[in-house]
Amino acid sequence: GRAGGGPGADDDSIRVPIAAWYGLAVLLMTTLFAFVVRQMLSLIAPSLQTSLGFTDFQIGMLQGLGMALFACIASYPMGWLADRLGRRLILAIGVACWSLATFLCAFQDSFGGLLAGTIGIAIGEAGLAPIIYAMIPDLFPERKRNTANFIFYGGSLLGAGIGMALGGATLQWLAASPDSLPAWLAGIDSWRIAMMAVALPGPLFFLLVLTMPHGPWAAAHF
Repeated sequence: GRAGGGPGADDDSIRVPIAAWYGLAVLLMTTLFAFVVRQMLSLIAPSLQTSLGFTDFQIGMLQGLGMALFACIASYPMGWLADRLGRRLILAIGVACWSLATFLCAFQDSFGGLLAGTIGIAIGEAGLAPIIYAMIPDLFPERKRNTANFIFYGGSLLGAGIGMALGGATLQWLAASPDSLPAWLAGIDSWRIAMMAVALPGPLFFLLVLTMPHGPWAAAHF
């Protein structure tokens, strides 16, 4: 193979740069963030029925039509934009979109408002999986991709459970410790506070994604 660390070099002789592992860690954490948001929508369903009087059909519409249908519709244009404008940029925009939509959900009092919020979350998350699985080959040479894919896939499976656990723990804490909240949050439904709380890391993940390495897998610099 050719000397150096660029494409075409012998994969066995290539040392994966730390930047690539940093990128994989960011992708894993971003996926976990998305799981927490997604699971929170399921966990607050009983509270929506209690405080807003939503029916089982409306809850099903929020979790089914709002998420699955629009995520499916949005996945193609998100992938198309990622190929043309850059995967890192579109992923960061997706993070901003689902974070903002999650935050705005906390202020909705109608079914239409929450449906629009869940559609925003679905659109933001639509490009997550296809973009990430396209970015891993940019970060790792061919012989290292199995390891990277295994780590990401395993972490994603674990992340689904962690997301449910974190979401449940947040709601439980809010219900058990209302006096520990700031005064300006007094009287606000716990599900609204929970939605605001899970949206707060959005700007951090937006910046983390933008600091990832990009381009050919040999890129050792940001």
